[in-house]
Amino acid sequence: MDGRQKRTLVTGAAGFVGRNLVAAMAAAGYPVVALGHEAGVADAMTDWSPMLRGARNVVHLAGRHLGDEQSFDRDVEMTLNLARQAATHGVERFVFLSSIKVNGEVTAPGRVFCEADAPGPVDAYGQSKLRIEQALARLDLPVTIIRAPLIYGPGVRGNFRKLINAVERGWPLPLGAVCNQRSLVAVGNLCDFILHVLEAPGAAGETFVLADGEDVSTPELVRRLARAMNRPSRLFPVAPELLESGLRMAGLGGIADRLICDLRVDIAKARELGWRPPLSFDDGLASLARQPGGLQ
Repeated sequence: MDGRQKRTLVTGAAGFVGRNLVAAMAAAGYPVVALGHEAGVADAMTDWSPMLRGARNVVHLAGRHLGDEQSFDRDVEMTLNLARQAATHGVERFVFLSSIKVNGEVTAPGRVFCEADAPGPVDAYGQSKLRIEQALARLDLPVTIIRAPLIYGPGVRGNFRKLINAVERGWPLPLGAVCNQRSLVAVGNLCDFILHVLEAPGAAGETFVLADGEDVSTPELVRRLARAMNRPSRLFPVAPELLESGLRMAGLGGIADRLICDLRVDIAKARELGWRPPLSFDDGLASLARQPGGLQ
């Protein structure tokens, strides 16, 4: 029997990445046990046995990420509880979706983040992801860790959704003078890479940083997003130093980093595994317009 006929447990299946991944796995013929909101209330004592019996793989996406220390501690404990039980049940591949925040928030000009970097998480979220990565490495379990930057695609929320809404409504944006480089990853590319590592023997025990393979500036992102939406891009120049200073004075330093600073990712290791991003950056943006209800 084809090994793919054994089930894959996907936690966080009701979320943005989870919904897209479950659809991609179904299209590829993977039987899936999809845990949505119920995975969001799991903790260090949850019995995962009913879901793990007969499972070949686990893809762990779930996490509450409420921003407080207790919720991050809970995510760490919940993940390790699941991983220990997965090891007991003989799971062949445990894929954990981490974050590029484990590497840091920004890259220096001309530099890129890669897997060999010393971790440099700045906030509690990145630190919690690093704690999980380090704990998983100590288990007798074939783990693959994926550190992703901003993920975009059908169903995206958060700051990227706010940017979509601003472009959709024709709001002028003071980003025309920003000259940075950012790596992003289309959710379709992320899902394709997850499917790839489920079958690639060389992925076990490895960490990968992931992106589309094309870096763009913030104003270029706005222009190409507007083109995908058939909308004008209304950019006007404000000196980046003034823009950054204003955002930081308003307590929006994280927004300043994402809009103005560099964050570049080197996906050479993923390519060495035999993977190529199936979607270009423009393909990924076009997928937003093809979702049910368009970009509304």
